[in-house]
This record gives sequence, structure tokens and C-alpha cells, in this order.
Amino acid sequence: MHSLKRQGTILELNWDRFGSFASIREGWRQLLVKHQSLPSPCSWGYTQTEDGWKPVYRTKPTAADACKDIIVKCSCRVSCQGNCSCRKKNQKCTDLCSCSCVSN
Repeated sequence: MHSLKRQGTILELNWDRFGSFASIREGWRQLLVKHQSLPSPCSWGYTQTEDGWKPVYRTKPTAADACKDIIVKCSCRVSCQGNCSCRKKNQKCTDLCSCSCVSN
């Protein structure tokens, strides 16, 4: 089971959850043991909330959150001035900008 190569974050999280079910199966063997040694669900792709244990679906930010600093959109009304966010980041204005600049 552990010989499969892990690829990507989502696959890793699902693989960890699958592993948690396998460890529960092993836990049945410890049913009559007074002090059982079962792993925490945190190490198997779950996080604890007020409602109980919830699966973790992603560990990396979404594309929208990751690209906020890359995609710049100024809100200059007519032409770009010194306060232009595109100029501050040394980028040219794009079609997303509300200004009437052709280029910087």
C-alpha cells in the first residue's frame, strides 16, 4: 500500500484519509486492550472544529488568492498619475483597468 508514489496535494490528503480507515481496522485488534495507541486524526488529513472532525480539502491557496499580487488593476479615472497601482508595481495598464491609458 505504501509503495504507491504520492502525486499532488489532493491525492495526498485522500491517501491520508484512506490510511486512517486502515488504522481503524488495525484498532479493532486492540479492542480488548485497556490503553489503546491510536493515531490522532490530525495526522490523517482531518482538522478539529467545534462540530467535530472535518476533512482537509486543500493545503495550498486557491488560484484567486495566489494571483492577487500578480494581477494588478488600477482604479484611475482618466489617466494614470503617481498614485496608480500599476505604476507602483512597474506594470503596464491592462484591459482590466478603468483608466483610459494606452500604456505606461
